Amino acid sequence: MRISVTVFVIWLLLLYSVGWWGETLHMTEMVYVFAPLVAVAVLLVPGLHSLPEWALFAAPLALFLALKMGMGHPVWGVALPTTVMEAVCIALTVALVRGVMGEVEAFEVAVANITIGRPETLPETFVRDQGEMYRELRRARYHRRPMALLAVGIEGEIAPVVVDRVVQETQRAMVKQYVMSRVANALCDELEDYNTIAHNNEHFLVLLPEMTTEESSSLVDGLHEVIAARVGITPQIGQASFPDDAATFDGLVRKAVEDMDRERRLAQVLQS
Repeated sequence: MRISVTVFVIWLLLLYSVGWWGETLHMTEMVYVFAPLVAVAVLLVPGLHSLPEWALFAAPLALFLALKMGMGHPVWGVALPTTVMEAVCIALTVALVRGVMGEVEAFEVAVANITIGRPETLPETFVRDQGEMYRELRRARYHRRPMALLAVGIEGEIAPVVVDRVVQETQRAMVKQYVMSRVANALCDELEDYNTIAHNNEHFLVLLPEMTTEESSSLVDGLHEVIAARVGITPQIGQASFPDDAATFDGLVRKAVEDMDRERRLAQVLQS
């Protein structure tokens, strides 16, 4: 964000100093008003920066040309080089302010996700949802139906060591919370409503009724790809199936967590 804002400010300074570079680079005075107004509009109007690129660039340029001709300024002929330069300046202003808004939006999303303890950010805790999971297991056992349990986690060391101990631990906790929130959002979007997702300490437990070992393995592969694309990290996912891997709920949890920890150790070895 700092880099984007700095580049944008430098560009505005250069834009206002273009008139000092000689008559060949001189532009009409209205461009010095129009370009900042367009930048302010992109900054203040919600969702404007998310418009398709062709619309975001074409609309200001068309409006500028219409205003310029309406005010009696020449546009074509000998004035064409000046018009082209003015169009380039406006387009560059739009591109830079669009980049600034992209960074601002990413910052807003990060702040919204770093909300420790908010129920709308993470799924319910395992303590609250384990009763429902137990009931699902009893139903699967009674009706002799398959069921799968996933343990989804991320490698523990995320934040780099760049500051003193207290700030470092705070930073690591915030980054971990942000990543876990993004993973939770991805799980909620990809899984069906009847699947149960619970937050258990440093990982998630996902209960998948009516899912065989082969089906859960295919789902795990898809979750790896989706979370890696949306969050930017590769999760560690362990899985256990009823009744193939365990007949009790505790046994399923133990097997899934052990598989997840095995993937986590492998990820740490590969990173080192």
